[in-house]
Amino acid sequence: GYGRYYAGIIRETSGGGTLHADVTMYSARDYVISRVASQITWNFFASHVEGGGGKTTLHNRPYRVQTATGDKVEIEGFDRSYVDGAETHVYTPAKGDVILFNSHNPHEWTAVDEGQRRMGVSTYIGRLADGNFIYWS
Repeated sequence: GYGRYYAGIIRETSGGGTLHADVTMYSARDYVISRVASQITWNFFASHVEGGGGKTTLHNRPYRVQTATGDKVEIEGFDRSYVDGAETHVYTPAKGDVILFNSHNPHEWTAVDEGQRRMGVSTYIGRLADGNFIYWS
């Protein structure tokens, strides 16, 4: 191997996140992670959020589009009609929660109220065609 590394991101997501899907076959074509057969993400929520913000919405419709080889694919800010009719789950995280989901499914989260902070740790776990696992952030 290449030695030890940390595959994670520590971040504040207080401002909300637009509808997007994390699909490496579109967003990271030049990297080995573009060849994962399947992937999930996990999110650890490190802070408590008061009020109605910070909710995660997950749409059960893996993001797939038909493209010509080399064409750019938008994985963020795509048309909301893509998730029309999809099974949808809304999750309100509590401090200490960990959620795992297929990050190919479009997802978004709401901004928190002023003065609140939505803090967490996240990473991706993918399975390559040969059965090996890979981690990245």
